[in-house]
Amino acid sequence: GLVALANTITDYRVLEKLVLSRNQLVCNGFGEKSTAGIEALCGVLAQTPKLSHLVFTDNGLDYLSCTSLATMLAENHVLTALDVSRNPIGDAGAAHIATGVRKNASLTSLNLLACQLCSDAFTELATSLRKFNRKLQTIEVETSPPASGKYDKCVERIREFVQVNAALQSLRSGFKSFEFDSLRNDEQRTNFVEKLRDLSESELQALCEMHVMESARVATHSYSDASNAAMEQHGGGAVSNLRTFATLAKSESLKRLLWVLEAPGRQAHLRERSERLKKPARSASASATRRAGRELGGGETEDDDDDDDVWDYPLC
Repeated sequence: GLVALANTITDYRVLEKLVLSRNQLVCNGFGEKSTAGIEALCGVLAQTPKLSHLVFTDNGLDYLSCTSLATMLAENHVLTALDVSRNPIGDAGAAHIATGVRKNASLTSLNLLACQLCSDAFTELATSLRKFNRKLQTIEVETSPPASGKYDKCVERIREFVQVNAALQSLRSGFKSFEFDSLRNDEQRTNFVEKLRDLSESELQALCEMHVMESARVATHSYSDASNAAMEQHGGGAVSNLRTFATLAKSESLKRLLWVLEAPGRQAHLRERSERLKKPARSASASATRRAGRELGGGETEDDDDDDDVWDYPLC
């Protein structure tokens, strides 16, 4: 069965969603337990170029089957949703899946409901999320089974690191939905800053350009008015809280992110300076100040700085 299906999928390169529920995937044609079929299937799915959703609900999968799933997760970087709910994988199986999650760069949703998990499983998943995974944003798990303080704490840690990944992904797509406030404690915020290192210089520069263009339409009055309007529309609270956190966490990646978030303010400053320089009337004291600035500072005052100095991105 599964081996034949695997051979078929090999030639079906456009497969996007596969649902195999309520099948005994770990049994051969004689009803005997075997992992050969799931191994063959996962080996093919790892190389399926458009597979985005995979559902293995209620198939009797155990921890041995999860080794194949882990290998598939480590190699497949297009899969976005995996559902292995209602399988008795236990803590050992979840540990295998956590290993796959460490290396996966696409999975955003993982369903582990009714998988006979205890706190040890969540400890492994939390470690993968904190140190390695940047994409997983939803994990479904039991919230009540072995009701214990340790279990609940482990589930909460997973939820916190998933929130960090969600914040990171919202940041990648722009600042309209980005909220640093959603990260409620210092561990989450520290983890977020650590993961900022994954943003390449080209990504940050693209974000800067996008942010400036989004804010340009509100930056039309004075520097303070335009800056406040821009920040209010595009995450002023996020900027303020990030700046506060930056005083505690010395991070180059955080410094660069702040530079991007403050781009509308710099744009508004340029607009205000341009308008001010167009005014024909200058006071005598202002003229004297400019002359003194040229004599002491080499010919330029602060307002006469090159535009490039205001826009230059701190790449080093």
